[in-house]
Amino acid sequence: MPSNDQWVSVNQHQKITIEAGTSTLVDVLRELEIDSKVAVAVAVAIDNQIVTQSAWPDTVLHGGEQLSIFGAIAGG
Repeated sequence: MPSNDQWVSVNQHQKITIEAGTSTLVDVLRELEIDSKVAVAVAVAIDNQIVTQSAWPDTVLHGGEQLSIFGAIAGG
C-alpha cells in the first residue's frame, strides 16, 4: 500500500514530512518545536494566505503546501 506521507515546505528552506489529509498545521508547528507559548508571537501563511491562529488546529495539510512562518512584530 502506498504511503500517505507527503512534504510541506517551510520558509522555502526546510521540508517537513506530514501524513497527507491527516496532519494539521499544529502538528507541523510541534515538529518545529513551536509550542503554544511561542505561537502567540507567530504568524503563519499557507501558499501566501495568512491562517488565523484559531484555525490552526483545523487546518489539514495535503502535501505540497508552502508554509511561511513569521515572528509577529508589534508597531505602528
